[in-house]
Amino acid sequence: MTYPSLYSIVQFKPYRETDEFANIGVVLCCPSAGYFGFMINNRSFARINHFFEHLELPVLREAVRYVTRELERVQQLAYSLNAESLKSLFAEVTKNREGIMLFSAARPIMLQGALDDELKALYEHHVGHSFAQKAAPQVLLERQMRQTLVEHELARFYKGSTLTDGLVEAKIPFVSQGKLGVLGAIKPLNLQHDSPTKIIEEGDKWFGKLRRLVGHGVLEAGRVLLPLAMPTANTKLTNAAKLVADEFKRERMVAINANDEDHLLSFARSHAE
Repeated sequence: MTYPSLYSIVQFKPYRETDEFANIGVVLCCPSAGYFGFMINNRSFARINHFFEHLELPVLREAVRYVTRELERVQQLAYSLNAESLKSLFAEVTKNREGIMLFSAARPIMLQGALDDELKALYEHHVGHSFAQKAAPQVLLERQMRQTLVEHELARFYKGSTLTDGLVEAKIPFVSQGKLGVLGAIKPLNLQHDSPTKIIEEGDKWFGKLRRLVGHGVLEAGRVLLPLAMPTANTKLTNAAKLVADEFKRERMVAINANDEDHLLSFARSHAE
């Protein structure tokens, strides 16, 4: 389900004379879901203290405690409000006012995942600067798959889900669920490692999990798609990756090259509900 939402960045601005500020938190409101949440940096002040080098630390700590208490109070109030009242409350809380704790102008955003997770992602972006960190190849591969599904209007059918037989859990980023169970599961797998051993170990880990889930009726083998990011220009590495792909295929799971967009989209469409 898609939620039209609003968020505002909490900013610490101790000196009116310079107009400098540091992002220290995020407030997220989804009126249609009755959701009001926030995350505030209340532990690690080293970066902020370095930026405002003459600032006395107790000033920052007290300001953080104050805004946290106020947002907690608003959060409790939000539980009893309808969508329109919640939207008005968010506007009131985040409106421009004097002080050392400010809120940025509200920003609209469409969210699809769990709202607590979306809040954390916004916090990591605006406060933790996650965009400046180099993402792991597996993360980049999943982002590539997600973007492809979004561009072809298929993302709404596929959500992240943890599948389990009661003992083993497998976190799959793209799962289409129907009334009778899993219609389709897409698990991108990065095999671009620097040694055959690492490739085989990565393949074995997921082969064991998925074969167990298939054997216990949680999944059907033919409803599992594995887009594999394959190594290039190294015979030992490519041979190891081919062994992994062949192992999945022997269990009747669908293993393809991660660059095979046509096959990915064909599977995604035929297993969506």
